[in-house]
Amino acid sequence: MRDPCRVQERDRLVEEAYQRKMGTAAQLARTDAYMRRHTLSHQALVDPTSRCPQYPSQVVRVVPNSFGLGGADPAVISMVADRLGSAGAVDLSSTPLLPSRHRAAATGAQSAAQAEAARASARAAAGSGSDGDASPRGDDGGPAGIGEGSPASGDDAGDGDGDGSRGRGSWKALSMRKPSRFEEERLAASKARHTERVKRDRPQQPAAGAGPGSASAAAPHSGASPSPAPVPGGVSFVASPPEVVFEDAVAGRTRRAEVALVNAGPVKGAIRLLDVPGEVADTLEATLPPPGALAPGSGCTLTLEITPKVEADVTATLQLLTPTGRLLLPVRLLARRALPTLSPDGVVEVGVRGGGVMVAARAERTITISNAGALDVTYDIKVDGPLGEAGVVSEGSDDKATGARTGTTSAGGQAGSDTAALARAPPSVSVAGFTLRGTRGVVPGYGQVAFQVQFAPRVPGPVEVPLSVRFAAPANRALAVPAARLVLAGVGRELPVSTEHDVIDFK
Repeated sequence: MRDPCRVQERDRLVEEAYQRKMGTAAQLARTDAYMRRHTLSHQALVDPTSRCPQYPSQVVRVVPNSFGLGGADPAVISMVADRLGSAGAVDLSSTPLLPSRHRAAATGAQSAAQAEAARASARAAAGSGSDGDASPRGDDGGPAGIGEGSPASGDDAGDGDGDGSRGRGSWKALSMRKPSRFEEERLAASKARHTERVKRDRPQQPAAGAGPGSASAAAPHSGASPSPAPVPGGVSFVASPPEVVFEDAVAGRTRRAEVALVNAGPVKGAIRLLDVPGEVADTLEATLPPPGALAPGSGCTLTLEITPKVEADVTATLQLLTPTGRLLLPVRLLARRALPTLSPDGVVEVGVRGGGVMVAARAERTITISNAGALDVTYDIKVDGPLGEAGVVSEGSDDKATGARTGTTSAGGQAGSDTAALARAPPSVSVAGFTLRGTRGVVPGYGQVAFQVQFAPRVPGPVEVPLSVRFAAPANRALAVPAARLVLAGVGRELPVSTEHDVIDFK
């Protein structure tokens, strides 16, 4: 069984030895000794107050191996002495050296002179040995006095041997093998294929109105052999989306879009954006940071910003240079539009199914006006044909509202409220048994409006009323919106009333 006292004593001795060598006091002592040994004034702290900034090159000395062993250049020592002031009052063995760039400039001339003198002495020794033929030679034919690896040994070995490969101090020059005729032909064919790939255009999609059929049809008349169609698999980069469309453009408002360019080829490739076409240079700004060589499957982002000057349609094509040719990216700018449509359109039948509508009865149907554009559209429905020219059309709401606006207001607030209510009432048109409510209004952008058509026949028989719907865009008066035509069709049936006797005789 171990004695606890001995164990504690051993632990205490180990702890004392550790603190003596690796403890805080030991670390402080080593730091103090290092600072006193590497400072000019042999002090422990460079600036104890931290108030006087000092340059380390003037306080701490850096003694390299060459300077400490006395191998420094005298020119360097003199430059250091001149920089420090008095050379006699300063111990040059403890002064910092100049930076390496200054030291190289100071010692460059002398080192070159010493090297030239060494080469001259080596050549002289070699010449005397060859003339007297008494000096021993080494294995490589050079003088034995020149050691291996010296600068002179490589030169003399090259002079004694034709190729210089037998000298131990020289390096054998690696010669390139002359390619065979087959290799030269293969290399020339590969260069020709690469040149053709670069020159060939690789459109992203065919231009409008120029499909594959137009090119094949024009080839027989030109008399030239048609060029081979580009292989879809040869396109190195693809754009997503393949076409950039800016819809509902407003003058002065900037729109932004991003296009992903992905390397779809089997090898690395780079892509570069060419100049923006001149017709859209002041409107369209394209930015593509240099992506470098992109690995297969990776890509980069092309940023497009467009600021139209006027509301008009603009079409342009951006060109990007890829390893397999040019990549064409169509860009279209579409101004705001007004695109109204009627549903149903053409002939609108009201109560025709089932034989028609009986006299004194009513049937209704709803007509919807939809707007697929961004501009608001106003519509106005009028009666065409003989009915409109004969003046048999009555406008109920408009007449009532006009009469209310021009009538007396002696009733006070009640009359004013009635006038406002009639003014807000939707206009209506009545003709040949048809009544249309909401014949004038506004269809908002990307919205729709519905109005009712009511048919109450007055006499039996078929009835047709032609209508014209005129549209306009108040936000853009120069935009011509085509009108639409409708035909309201209905059939009136006789009232089914019968009597027991055809003739009533009062006798």
